Amino acid sequence: MSGRGDRLFMESGQREIYNDLETYSPLKGFEHIDVFILAMGIGFKAGIRTPLKTKDGVIRYESVKENWRFIKAIAIAETKDLAIVGNLRACASIAEEYANTGLRLIQEMVHSTNADELENTIERITIDRHREITEAKKDTSAERAEDDDETRESTE
Repeated sequence: MSGRGDRLFMESGQREIYNDLETYSPLKGFEHIDVFILAMGIGFKAGIRTPLKTKDGVIRYESVKENWRFIKAIAIAETKDLAIVGNLRACASIAEEYANTGLRLIQEMVHSTNADELENTIERITIDRHREITEAKKDTSAERAEDDDETRESTE
């Protein structure tokens, strides 16, 4: 286990699953971060967070790059709190648990008889997540605006 706080973790022993998916599946050519983000989305869509029993720090934060927006969006949607984006470790922990669930689901889809299931799931998740995240941001922004109005009224 990596004790570093500069990495995204996966369940120990899953590195081989990532490697297999990136080599011998419809995800051929994907990198670990790509599979992680997809798994996170699928786990979130399923609504199941699976805590990691043992951790293996595989994906360095610096390789996450623009994917932080997806991780943060999932964390906001999960907690309904925009302030969570200031705590990368908390955002990452939520993402890791969803990815832990999603990886198992991807593995089932890849090995199922319906090869199109994974592609259809990816498409549905993309559309649904965009819609839900947009709504969550609107709701959170509206709540903040109400709080700001109340604060102004109380100081006047």
